[in-house]
Amino acid sequence: MTGIDITGKLSALIRTQANALQAPQKPIDNKSETKQTQSTRNSAPDWMAQVGLRVAAISADDPQRRRKAFRIYLGAVLSRELGIHQVQGSEFQHLLDKVQDAMNADAELIQAIDQAGDLLLQQATKKNQ
Repeated sequence: MTGIDITGKLSALIRTQANALQAPQKPIDNKSETKQTQSTRNSAPDWMAQVGLRVAAISADDPQRRRKAFRIYLGAVLSRELGIHQVQGSEFQHLLDKVQDAMNADAELIQAIDQAGDLLLQQATKKNQ
């Protein structure tokens, strides 16, 4: 399936980009989370459900829907791979910007990113019907 191949390739690239850009530091941790919340957040079905909910919340008439859907996915992958729980902070957003800019600079990835964004939007639409 094309969607799975794209997702796998993008995930591998995201991990590579994130590791290259990450400065040596300990992971950002949100102390108010319980261990149960952290373990739930780390489960694959819950993680994908959260991505789906956030993608579904993007307005249907937003001209940047595809880009925003991919950014949600990218942010989720980065936070999981790097163990970052506080994703609203400026440090994480800066990392996300750098990774996204690097990926968008690669002409070969642009089509795959667009396809992944479309796939995310299609899946979110199916779940809401």
